Formats: sequence, C-alpha cells, structure tokens
Amino acid sequence: KTSLIPLIRARRHALLLGVLLMGPSSTHAAQVQVMLFGQPCVLQGSSEGFSEAQLQAIHQASPEQAPISSDLPTLKTSLERLKNAQELPRELQKYRELRTARLEARLKFEEAVIQAHRRGDANAFSEATKPLIHARRHSGLMKKFKAAQKAGPSQKAWEDLRDYFVEFSGSDGEEDFHRVLSRLKIQYHCTFDEERGEEEPTETPKIKKN
Repeated sequence: KTSLIPLIRARRHALLLGVLLMGPSSTHAAQVQVMLFGQPCVLQGSSEGFSEAQLQAIHQASPEQAPISSDLPTLKTSLERLKNAQELPRELQKYRELRTARLEARLKFEEAVIQAHRRGDANAFSEATKPLIHARRHSGLMKKFKAAQKAGPSQKAWEDLRDYFVEFSGSDGEEDFHRVLSRLKIQYHCTFDEERGEEEPTETPKIKKN
C-alpha cells in the first residue's frame, strides 16, 4: 500500500493556506491547473473576471512557489519568480514588495553567515547585517552570533542565530497574500485521492521553519 505521509503533509499545508479540498465550483470563472505542495490543484478566479495569465502569475508569486529558506539557490529562484510574475494583479503589489524585501534581506543574511563561517570576522558580520534588522534588535543578533562562534561546530547555535533573524527581520507578506486572495475570491481547489491506503503514517510530518 502507498504511504499516507505525502497526502497528510499536503492536507496540513492546504489547511494552513485555506485551500478548498474539492473540485472547482464554477465553470464560468477562469482557472488554471497548478501543482501545490506536490499535489495537482486548480487555481480559480472569481466570476468578476481574472485571466489565466493573471492566475498563473498569482501562483508563480505565491509563498509556496517563492519560499524563504536558508538555501541560497532557493532564495534566488524565489526572487526571480516574483520578478517575472508580470501579470500579477495590482492588489498583490504590496505583497510582492514585502516578499521581495524579505527575500533580499534573507539572501544577504545567509551570505553574511557563509562569510562568517569562512573568516570568523564579527565586525564584517555586524556591518553586513546592520541594514537588515532594526537597530534595537541588532545587538541581540550579535550576541547570538558570538554564541555561535564560541559553540564551534554546533549547528544548533547557528540555527538559533538564524531563528532570531527570522523572528525580527520584518513581515514576509504571506498574510497579505492570503488576505488579498480571499478578498478577490481567488481560491485553490484540490482533490486528494482517498484510496491511497489505510495505514497510519510511521513518520511524524515535519515542517521546517525558515
């Protein structure tokens, strides 16, 4: 039997996004086939009118397609997707600005972390990160940095540094994205196969914090 783990993961992500776990409700509204967390879905606009090109741009710029992570190639790909979403409705421009700013800040931060690993220069790290976080929080960031340096090979100390930056580096725009889609009556409709198997998962699904 096929494991239920991918299905359960997709369901949990879908619930976080407010995705409708059903087929599209109207054949009159524009809709496009997309993949959402590895599952086939339909992104459908309201009957008031959205083109397929706009829906494709919305999905391309979505938090799922433009994720924020600690991985440099992923960050660069996310920025490129936001930049190339030319047909994005004007209502989502604020989201794009917030998401872009957060991605650019995260990219610079991760580059500073890489340089810190190579050179161990606290002053260089401080100068690189000052513009990326509020001045009141920067001293706390540097305390985390120095603790990570003292911890040597401990990855947990560097993750603590990263978590601190993520918490205090500003909005990532995700709430704006979902708020706008709700207002515009644009929804993901997903149908999951209920007959993949009846086993209980043997692994607890994990959601990595960025």
